Amino acid sequence: MAAEPRKIIIDTDPGIDDAMAIFLALRSPEVEIIGLTTIYGNVYTTLATRNALHLLEVAERTDIPVAEGSHFTITVCVRLSFLQNLYL
Repeated sequence: MAAEPRKIIIDTDPGIDDAMAIFLALRSPEVEIIGLTTIYGNVYTTLATRNALHLLEVAERTDIPVAEGSHFTITVCVRLSFLQNLYL
């Protein structure tokens, strides 16, 4: 009896490398993608979200939800948090 596929959520900033990984995961019998989240990375978050939606459309998997994540890197957030505390 085959094992149930592992349910995963992919956190991504889809450029070429992430796009290929997502396409491979979509075809894998070992995993079931239950969602994509997009982050700031190779491209701005808004474009990453648009890219993720387009990838799923090309793969005919528009049933998979996409959630847009933060528009800042963790480095920027830490720096902003530090500066906020510095001037209190």
